[in-house]
Amino acid sequence: MLTQGHYKIIKKNNLYKIFYTEYNKQQWYIYDMVSYYKVGEWLFLGFRKSKVKNKMYDAILKHVRTGRIKYLPFGDSRYKNFHDLTGLDAYPHLVHGDSERRRRYRRRHRVYLRSGYYSPSYFSWHYLW
Repeated sequence: MLTQGHYKIIKKNNLYKIFYTEYNKQQWYIYDMVSYYKVGEWLFLGFRKSKVKNKMYDAILKHVRTGRIKYLPFGDSRYKNFHDLTGLDAYPHLVHGDSERRRRYRRRHRVYLRSGYYSPSYFSWHYLW
């Protein structure tokens, strides 16, 4: 999709935004918002049930220097997942346990993981799939 136009990536406060536009257009659109948080700068505190629509859980992160708390939503409450290792077990009806589905999910989503960073993909990969 990005090959048909121009794109630029802007980093601000450890949040990466990818802006995309098609040729011959002046207006930039947000194509995707991906948030990555460096493991050394953020401490992982735990999980809570998400207050964001259609999200299962929030990972609670705390900035080492500033003490700022960040709630990182992950997991879609409309779809099933392989298992739930968060310890909250808020969605037991969404656990399917199908190894083939897990293998296909991991093959599709491994491109979103970055070594040394927390992200919604990181928490979905390690705690739901």
